[in-house]
Amino acid sequence: MPMDTDLTLTGVQLDNPSGALQTGYRISTEHTDGASFSIVHLHREKGAQDSPGIIVKARYSQRIKLDELNLDLRCTALAEGTQIGVRSSTVTALEIPRQSVQGSKVIGAIARQVADLTTNIELYLQPGRLDTQTPDAAVSIEFSTIESPKAPVRKTVLHKIQIRFSS
Repeated sequence: MPMDTDLTLTGVQLDNPSGALQTGYRISTEHTDGASFSIVHLHREKGAQDSPGIIVKARYSQRIKLDELNLDLRCTALAEGTQIGVRSSTVTALEIPRQSVQGSKVIGAIARQVADLTTNIELYLQPGRLDTQTPDAAVSIEFSTIESPKAPVRKTVLHKIQIRFSS
């Protein structure tokens, strides 16, 4: 099924109103369970006081019909004051309103009966208090589908992009 779907990282933009850029990023690719995914490593220079927002842009497309398409934000060990949200250019059911997140949780959106779709996704992330950010803090945006609507439910991850924090 993943051959009939695609998620392409199209850009990363730092939103740093102070103008003193002390945060940057690099992009890498990792493979797990036969699937590859992009990782955006968000890092800051030693002594940095800024907490810039980051906008991760991606294009999702599929050439098959899915009864259910899930978009999940998997948040891990996020600091107090972190803000997160997702916008979709064509499928409002896949949008997640900007909200505060702390700690670890999953926030999801579901689109039903989806076929022949291309949409641009923007994940907005405003990291919280840098002084409390832990090295294992991360956010993943995952596209998945449910393969069997009856028990046992099998959720298949189609694609993901992960944002990892480091200092």
